[in-house]
Amino acid sequence: VIGVYDTFNVQNIQYGPGYRTLACAWDSGHSTAAARLQSRLTQQGTQVHPADLDDALCLIVVASSGGDGETRLPFAVDSSVLQGAAGLLWAGVEQQQGGEATDVRLGAVGHAAQAQLDGFKSRALRVSAPAQRHLYATEWRSVSVSPAEPGARVLVLSDEELVRAGCERLGSTTQRHELAAKLAAATWSVAAAAVACQRGQIERDALCALEVALALVQSQADATPPPAVWLLTTGTQQAARTHGVSHAGAWGLARSARAEARLPVRCVDGGLAAACECGDALLEPELVVRSAHRLAPRLSAAPHFSDMTLAMSDTKLHVVTGGTGGLGLLTGRWLAQRGTGALFLASRSGTLAAGMASEWEQLQASCEAAFLERCDTSEATDVLRLVAAAQRLLPVTGVWHAAGLLSDGVLPKQTAQSLARVYAPKVHGGWALQLAGAAVPLEACVLFSSVAALLGGAGQANYCSANATLDALAAHHRTHGSISVSVQWGAWAEVGMAARGVASERMAAMEAAAGFGRVSVAEGLGALHAAALPCAPSPLGVMPVQWHRMLGGGGVVPTFLSDMAPPSARVKASAPAAVQPAASSVSLEAVLELVKLTAGGAIDADAPLMEAGVDSLGAVELRNQLQRAVGERLSLSSTLMFDHPTAR
Repeated sequence: VIGVYDTFNVQNIQYGPGYRTLACAWDSGHSTAAARLQSRLTQQGTQVHPADLDDALCLIVVASSGGDGETRLPFAVDSSVLQGAAGLLWAGVEQQQGGEATDVRLGAVGHAAQAQLDGFKSRALRVSAPAQRHLYATEWRSVSVSPAEPGARVLVLSDEELVRAGCERLGSTTQRHELAAKLAAATWSVAAAAVACQRGQIERDALCALEVALALVQSQADATPPPAVWLLTTGTQQAARTHGVSHAGAWGLARSARAEARLPVRCVDGGLAAACECGDALLEPELVVRSAHRLAPRLSAAPHFSDMTLAMSDTKLHVVTGGTGGLGLLTGRWLAQRGTGALFLASRSGTLAAGMASEWEQLQASCEAAFLERCDTSEATDVLRLVAAAQRLLPVTGVWHAAGLLSDGVLPKQTAQSLARVYAPKVHGGWALQLAGAAVPLEACVLFSSVAALLGGAGQANYCSANATLDALAAHHRTHGSISVSVQWGAWAEVGMAARGVASERMAAMEAAAGFGRVSVAEGLGALHAAALPCAPSPLGVMPVQWHRMLGGGGVVPTFLSDMAPPSARVKASAPAAVQPAASSVSLEAVLELVKLTAGGAIDADAPLMEAGVDSLGAVELRNQLQRAVGERLSLSSTLMFDHPTAR
């Protein structure tokens, strides 16, 4: 049954829960099919409920062994009888000789057909391939950078001696209060974290270097005005030789800081000397420096993949970590329907997530062999044991890493512990899976990252950092000839954490306010198809966005998104940033409307916002919306809602 609906999903025809009435279906052979439908208690004012009749017509796909892949519309019917039936229903179809027409029957279980269509005919809808607006790739393009002006003063966090004029060094173990005092004691052109460029023990301890970068960014946020900050790395990005891949988390941290607190944080891959050559002329927020080349990232539309076929062997096995949650089970079901022989679905507990029993039963019905396995991906021994056990059953040809957890918090609340908590299953698990899979010829190795690592996520500095490292890990293995791709998922509409509760309400508010949508099942399945292809770009961004709404509001467009901006906004992206005039005031009614969008409901003007359902991440979103309303001349504190707890 799930295969029937997935067939329509691929054709961008989505059936909501109220129209998924098929309970089970059989291909009876000789161009016939039958099904049992869910119980119908009321016809809701119709002779035959349209959901029941529509799902009876869906059986034509079963009778024709999956259909011809075309979207078809009803065209004609020779005769019909439409009479409603209640209770458990059955449906059946039989294609007439020649296959041009089909007879359709629908009735209550134990009774003759009460609704029937004789000689039902359909016609293929002839349309051009739809524009692919939800898949994106990151390109690296050459940019020109002017030489730095002399006389810059740079405070550098590093354990290695410096030989550059104008640079003063602090060690990596400098306490945060000492760092804050140093920043306040003098006027610095830039404060730079260069620990990730060091050799020795810290080169192998990525979290230690990331903690130093976090302390610097937190100290920057506390300063008034905040100084410019550089986070320096070497060999972390796809445009470089990715030997320092484990330090790529600094780029995710910077993106989160820019999204949350609008801090002037820039990333340079190439080391301190390369960054100092650019100096104050470094206008790009992200830059890779290699000899005479200066490369900056730009978001672009991914190639079109829908016409590329994908075949999977029924004698091979795929491993899915994080496989007992909604997205993991959906991935497993998609793999099963593509013909994979067996599945290992692993999670830390080895048990299904709450509410997933029905999904598990549906997956088992479509897969020859599916197993739930316990595996803590943060432990390399667990991952090796998992892959070895799978390999003893069938050759492992696919690894899908969906494991991970959230530990959100605004930038001042992020700690070394919150970084490590998120890194463990995501990054350590990704490394362990890549190592375990190195001994087997993988046909697919897909690491589930997040769009937060691409665009930055407010209140998710740790999550952005971990996923940015995962993206770099996939690129690193590609440069060494291995199969690997990272998928930067946006929020899903029907599965995952953003599909329910407060997170769902916040995503709905973002969609309404900024045109940032959620990934539909059809779009998600298409992205899985693309990720499994050898030609897929890595990272592959998956996010439905209405760019004219997101970027056409009059603000300065980030250079990374310049290709996505409408023509009127693109000029602003390339021109020098002008200061926007500040609004004289923002009315209480306007503030309450912004609060309503953030909280998902109306709130009294004198009610404490935190008690009324606006959490710390919502506070960041509200502050950013108010900042856009008042313009750039007036800078609002990132702790605005904590300092002023009510809308009034």
